[in-house]
Amino acid sequence: MIELITVRAPEKPGIISAVLAALTDTFGAEEGELERRQLSGTEAADNEDVLFTAWEDGRLLSTIHLTVSRAHPGFGCLGGLVTLPAARGKGLAGRLFGQACSYYDDLGGGTLFLGTSNPMAARLYSKFGFTFITGTNIMVRTSAGSLFDFYREAYAPGQITYGPAGDFCRVPIVPLAAARGRDMLMDTNIGLISTDYVTQVSCTGLYPRLLRIMARGGIWCAALPTGALCALCTVQEQEDGASLDAFAYPGFEHTLPRLMEMACAGYRKLTARIADCDREKKALFASLGFEEKGPCLFTCRGLQIPCTLMTRE
Repeated sequence: MIELITVRAPEKPGIISAVLAALTDTFGAEEGELERRQLSGTEAADNEDVLFTAWEDGRLLSTIHLTVSRAHPGFGCLGGLVTLPAARGKGLAGRLFGQACSYYDDLGGGTLFLGTSNPMAARLYSKFGFTFITGTNIMVRTSAGSLFDFYREAYAPGQITYGPAGDFCRVPIVPLAAARGRDMLMDTNIGLISTDYVTQVSCTGLYPRLLRIMARGGIWCAALPTGALCALCTVQEQEDGASLDAFAYPGFEHTLPRLMEMACAGYRKLTARIADCDREKKALFASLGFEEKGPCLFTCRGLQIPCTLMTRE
């Protein structure tokens, strides 16, 4: 008999260990370690992490992971969907997926994001009301009515809060990265390019990119009362200084100078690579004391983008 068990991390460590083993076997050790961070309760102050699992005779058959922002439960993310090969074809993924969506709706609902490049999985998700965001592998289901309405509500003008990024950014980084902003090169430190030019393939993988930058520098963000991130600034330490970059949701570019000065504090030498087509961004860096040093290339996902190297000392 198949049993469905819901686990709120970090409860029931035995179940969590089985899930982590399945994720590691399916997606690799790195993915398993990233999930371990959430399921161990490290982010519990900022995010609620819930596992939906299916078992038979003490064996894990299938699982899916829901993450919901505690301060702003209107932002949620689904990931870690795994069905073991021997259990496929029984409809378990659909049952657990529906259970996760219902759990989120019972919290009050809002907007859920997930990422997939699997057409079969996308067909399943579409049955629950998920649709792709143009230019991405990210799917969304929103109680706002449409993606346009979600963005309009989430990014409504309000009192902006500035400060260091943290685990509260895990979910709201997704819609910010998927939005078509002013700049082609949104952030060279995290390899983020506008969806006008390349498909955004990451969803739940976006925040781990920020974690890697935090370990070697820092990240600053500007947030709205809705919980939406309207700008992000990253600084990555190098041997002789640090690399700086920043981007904003359209209409919130005015937040960047303050964020960038906060991020720059304590660094003697700063460098930036600005795409030659991003003229307004180049002017912004120049206004903050950066000088052009010459041409360079930024290579990412097979693209070689002509840039200008800018420095401030």
